[in-house]
Amino acid sequence: MLTARLAEATYRDHWIEGTAGSAAETDLLWDRAVANIDTGYATVCNWWVVAGEYPNWGGNASDIFHFVTVDGYNAGDRTLRVADPAAAELSASLPSHHWLPVDQVATYCAGRGYFW
Repeated sequence: MLTARLAEATYRDHWIEGTAGSAAETDLLWDRAVANIDTGYATVCNWWVVAGEYPNWGGNASDIFHFVTVDGYNAGDRTLRVADPAAAELSASLPSHHWLPVDQVATYCAGRGYFW
């Protein structure tokens, strides 16, 4: 659907097995997210955040499944800027964007995946 709406983009899906992103999966996510951003596109992540581990909050009493987009990066510390459409719905204190280490983003994608 993404590629159909953005003819110049070639989005594809990538599944991450298990419950955490391996070093290889994390590096691959980093490379793909950086390449997407550098060419003007976001990476779409399908998150699975277990109870109590939501970034910058931790107030989720149960697992949360939802989509976020990666729309920026900082190469100096290997963090990704995540646009989170559900933040305000979860807690008034949550920002609409998070800067998270790429390994944390890969772990949230584990058991689900992302579109790049």
